[in-house]
Amino acid sequence: MKKFFQFLFKEFVYNGHLQAIGSASIVYVSMVALKMETSWMPVIAAYFIFQIIYWYDRLRGIKTDYATNFERSRHLESYLERVPFLIVLWLFILILFLVDTNLPTKIFSSVILIFGLLYPIYFKNLTRKIFIFKNIYVGGVFGLMVLYPFLWTGQNLFSVSVPAIIILILFVLSRGLVMQVLLDIKDVNSDAKEGLKTFSVVHGPSKTFNFLGMMNFLSVTPIFFALIFLPDLFSRSIAFLSLMFFYSLFVFNLIKREKFYGYILASLEFIFWAILVSVGKIW
Repeated sequence: MKKFFQFLFKEFVYNGHLQAIGSASIVYVSMVALKMETSWMPVIAAYFIFQIIYWYDRLRGIKTDYATNFERSRHLESYLERVPFLIVLWLFILILFLVDTNLPTKIFSSVILIFGLLYPIYFKNLTRKIFIFKNIYVGGVFGLMVLYPFLWTGQNLFSVSVPAIIILILFVLSRGLVMQVLLDIKDVNSDAKEGLKTFSVVHGPSKTFNFLGMMNFLSVTPIFFALIFLPDLFSRSIAFLSLMFFYSLFVFNLIKREKFYGYILASLEFIFWAILVSVGKIW
């Protein structure tokens, strides 16, 4: 039993489950923030979409990951032959979730999945030519997940407010960018070998943390803008999301001190969003 729980812990930490749950949390937070009726179906579907993507990414990069992510690669190798089966199984479950949805939801889900699977094959390599492209790419995908509950329910985007949706997308995108740039710090050696122009590779750790400090501040400004100028369009619970500014400062400090669990806490950010807005609903 102890070995099982150790395996489960490593699986969640190393193979993208926390990030996949975090992506699903974005969908939940969007529904709460924009005062929509909460449905768990798009939240669960979002998890399956992103977990398929993360498993495939880990599977494809296992050889190069050995240099800088030995523990993660060794864990994946312990059940490597089962990973393709799990990807197919998760895909089958996702299809079951999407069977009774509308056409826009099916198309959107398929596009996110396909572009996610293409990321390690094509889009990641564009970072060799375009500075921090992969960070903007991933952050942009996270931002688009704000639209997912609207598509799932068939609700007209204009029934809420286009400015409100844009503000929320900007918040998610900017926080996603902070997370991705931060997580890249641990991969600086492997990224440098691959010729990827990540922020930490090009500018080094000191300037990276200066950039993250600035982005951390700017990323929470959409929340204050929403609460001050568009208070009727948002749930008051989004005020709790501003606490992520202090959360990031704490995580930055851990990573500067070379504490690996700082990276784990960084990947948990979106999950904490769901907790914070849920507390905000009760408050």
